[in-house]
Amino acid sequence: MELSEQQSAALKVEAQKAFETRAASDVRQHIPPRETAHLSETELLARVSRAARRARQHGLETQRQAIGYIYTSFLLGENFESHPDCAWAKEVLASTNLSPTDKSNLLVATSCSVYAERQPDRDG
Repeated sequence: MELSEQQSAALKVEAQKAFETRAASDVRQHIPPRETAHLSETELLARVSRAARRARQHGLETQRQAIGYIYTSFLLGENFESHPDCAWAKEVLASTNLSPTDKSNLLVATSCSVYAERQPDRDG
C-alpha cells in the first residue's frame, strides 16, 4: 500500500500536532511554573508550536532536537536567540561545527545554567 502525497502530508501534520501536545505537557512538567503558570493550555500549545517551527528553521529537525529548543525558549524567552544577552545561543545555532543534536544539548545545558543564575537568591 502506497500513500498519496496528500495522505503523507496529512500524517505529518497529525504527527507534528501529537508531538507538540506531548511537548506542551513536558514543558508543564519540567519548566518552572513561574514560566508557564500564566499560560492557558491553548496559549501554551501555541507557544510550543511557534518554538517547534523556529527549531526547524534552525535545522533542529528531530523531536529530541526540537524539545531542546522549546525548553530553551521557555527558560530564556521567546526569540531568545535574537536577544543581546543570549548572543551565545545565536552562535550555537549558526555553528557549522556542531551537529543539530549537539546544538540542542548545548542550548538546554547552557540555558539551564543561565536561568539558574538569573533567579533571585532563595536563601536571603
